[in-house]
Amino acid sequence: MRLLTLLTLLLLSVSVQAQERPTQLQDGETLRGDFTQLRYLNGFNHAIKSSGVFEFTEETGLDWQTQTPFATRLIVSEKGMVQYVDGVETLKVTPDKFPALSTLHEVLTLSMTGAWDQLEAKYQASLEAIEGGWQLTFKPDGEAPFEAVTLTGAEYLDQLVIRKPQGDRDEITFSNQHVTKARP
Repeated sequence: MRLLTLLTLLLLSVSVQAQERPTQLQDGETLRGDFTQLRYLNGFNHAIKSSGVFEFTEETGLDWQTQTPFATRLIVSEKGMVQYVDGVETLKVTPDKFPALSTLHEVLTLSMTGAWDQLEAKYQASLEAIEGGWQLTFKPDGEAPFEAVTLTGAEYLDQLVIRKPQGDRDEITFSNQHVTKARP
């Protein structure tokens, strides 16, 4: 009887894990959607709110286009990070000048592509089933520009909370997400 109960629990656990695991992008697929970001800074009473659209492919990285309160475009790829304002490059940072950028790119790539096994192994985190979806929290080693990251979602990544030193944090909520296939 104990063996039957144990096997039943194990099967239920595997079933829940399979249902709660987020979508994983395949080669050539693009994830698109909207975002709202609330940035909480130590010493300020209210969050700074911005919103816009994003596009992510494993090949080109994250294209983050803020539309409000003002238009900017930020591209984060394995080559680095570039910011544009009114189509003019205003900031360019490469991983050799800021090594933590490699960690940021890797975390973005692994989380946006749904490569949870790699994210769990690299950062000793575990994907947990929660009501209505899943959650993963980890604390990176080394010189990362953040103390902890919590990812929450269901089919896709729905919220990303980045905790920074001195109590600052970013809460990014994703919506209207959809995957498109590469054109043949």
